[in-house]
Amino acid sequence: MNNTLYIVCQCIKCIKPKLLLCVSAVIKILFLILTVVKPVLLAKFIYDVTKFDYISVQLDAFYIICFFIITLVLQTLAFFIFQRVEQYTVADIKKVLLKNILALQPDNVVLKNPAMLTEIICFDSNCVTQVVYKFINFFIDIITAVATGIIIFSANFFNATIILIILMVTLITSTHYSKILHQLEKKEKTSVDENFRFLRNIILNRLTIKTNDAAQYFKHKYNNEVDTLTSNKIYKENTSWKFHIIGSTMEKLSIIVFIVIGINMVFYGQLSLEMFLAFYSYSSIFSSSVTKLFKFTTEMQSLIVSSQRVMQLYNTTTIEDLLPNRIDISSLKFEHVSISYTNTIVIEDFSYSFFRDHIYLIVGSNGSGKTTVLNTLAGLIRISDGLLLYGNITQDIMLSTCMNKYVSLYSQDDVVYNISIRDNILLFDEHKTITLNQVENICKELKIWQSIQNLPCGIDTKFSDTFNMSYGQKRKIILARILLKPSQILLLDEPLNGIDRQSQTDVLTAIRKYSLGKIVIIATHKEDQFLFADEVIRLRAKEICK
Repeated sequence: MNNTLYIVCQCIKCIKPKLLLCVSAVIKILFLILTVVKPVLLAKFIYDVTKFDYISVQLDAFYIICFFIITLVLQTLAFFIFQRVEQYTVADIKKVLLKNILALQPDNVVLKNPAMLTEIICFDSNCVTQVVYKFINFFIDIITAVATGIIIFSANFFNATIILIILMVTLITSTHYSKILHQLEKKEKTSVDENFRFLRNIILNRLTIKTNDAAQYFKHKYNNEVDTLTSNKIYKENTSWKFHIIGSTMEKLSIIVFIVIGINMVFYGQLSLEMFLAFYSYSSIFSSSVTKLFKFTTEMQSLIVSSQRVMQLYNTTTIEDLLPNRIDISSLKFEHVSISYTNTIVIEDFSYSFFRDHIYLIVGSNGSGKTTVLNTLAGLIRISDGLLLYGNITQDIMLSTCMNKYVSLYSQDDVVYNISIRDNILLFDEHKTITLNQVENICKELKIWQSIQNLPCGIDTKFSDTFNMSYGQKRKIILARILLKPSQILLLDEPLNGIDRQSQTDVLTAIRKYSLGKIVIIATHKEDQFLFADEVIRLRAKEICK
C-alpha cells in the first residue's frame, strides 16, 4: 500500500493543470453528498404518495428532477475536466520522457531495450492520470462506505459486527490478491517487451532471415514466445476473475445482511416501509463500495506497474540540468587513458592534449581503432581507465545531452531521415538560429545546392519510399548538418568516403572553413588527402604515436 501511495503522489506531481484536478475532486465530493441525499428524497416521495399529500408530492418531484439535472451536469463537467487534464498531462509526460531518454548516458541499460521504451512512451504514459483519478474515486468510495455505514449502524448497531467481519475478510483478501496481481502484471509487461523487441528484429531483418533460410527457426521461436505470453495472460485473467467472484460474493452477502437487518427492524416497528427502502438504498451503496474496493485493487495493479515504469524515466535527472548554460572547451586532454571496446583493449595508457584552432589527423589501417577513438571522444564509449577532460570537465559529466551540445560527430553510421532536406540539415537547430542563407551557402560550397533546387519542392522536398538521392549526395547533406552545428569539437570519421573525386576538393575546403574556432579531429587512412592538418597521430597496436 505504501508503494501505491508513493506512486500516486508521484503521478499527482505530473498533473499540470492541478487546479482542474482540485475542481474534479470537488465534483466527486458533490457526487458523494448527492449519493447520500438521494435515498432520503426517494423515501420522502414514497411517504408523501402514501399519505396522498399532493402539494408535498409535487415538491418532492421537483426536488428529484433537480437532483437528476444536477447529477447530469456534474457528470458532464467531470468528463470534460478529466479529458482536458488527461490530454495535457499525457502530452507533457511524453515530451519529458523522450527528452530524458535522449539524455540518458549511452551505456545505460535501459537503452538496450527500445521496445520497452516505445511501450512506455506510447502506452504506459496514458496510465498516469488514470492512477490519480482511480485513487480519488477509491478515497471517495471509502468515505461513502463510512458515511452510509454510520447511517445503517445507527439504526441497529448490534448487527454491525457482521458487517465488520465482512469488511475484514474483504480487506485481507484484497491485500493478498493485489500482491499476486502486481507480480503477474510485472511479468506480463516484461514478456510483452521481449515479444515486441523480438518481433521488431524479425521485421527489420526479414530479408536477411529469408536469404539465410532461417524463417522456420524464427517462426518456431516466435510461436513459442506467443504461446508463453498467452499462457501468462490466461493465468492472470483467471486470477483476476477469482478475485472478482470473491468481491461479488462479499457484495451479495453484505446486501443479504442489510436486508435481514432492515426486515427485522420493520417487523418490530423500528422502521417504516419507506425508510426501509432508504435503508436498502444505503445498503446497496455500502455493498457497492465494498465491490469497488476489489475492482480498485485489481485494476490498479496494471496501472501501478505502468506508472512505475513511467516515473523511473520521468524523474531522471539529466546531466544537462546540472551544468551551466555555456561551457568553454578550449582543450581535450587524455591522461593515462585506456579504451576498451567489446572486451578488447584498443588504446592503452595514452596521454595527449588537443587544442582549439588545431586540426588533428588520426591515421591507421582498417580495424586499428580510429572510429573507436572518435566514438569515445563523442561520449558513445566510456574510457575504461584514466581521465578524459573536456576543458576541465570529465567525460562522465559531459556524457549524454550535454555532450551533444558541444561535440559534432560525422559518422559512417549517420543517416538521412524521412523528413525534408532542410530539416535533415537543421536537426540540431532547436532555437531556429541558423538562417536559410547559411544553409544555402554550405550546400553551394558542397556543390549540392543546384541539385536540391531542381527538385519539385526544392529544399523542402521530403525523403520517402518514393524519393531518394544518391549515396554521395546524402553524405554531403549529413556533412552540411555537422559543419553548420555550432559545436566546439568537430570529429570527422572518414569524411571523404562515398564522395566522388571531383567533389572531394570541395569537401576539404568546406572542412577547413568551418574548422575555425574548434578542436578538429579527423580519422582517415588517406593521410595524403589532408596535408593541411597541424598534427598527425598514428594508431598502432593499443597505442597512439605522434
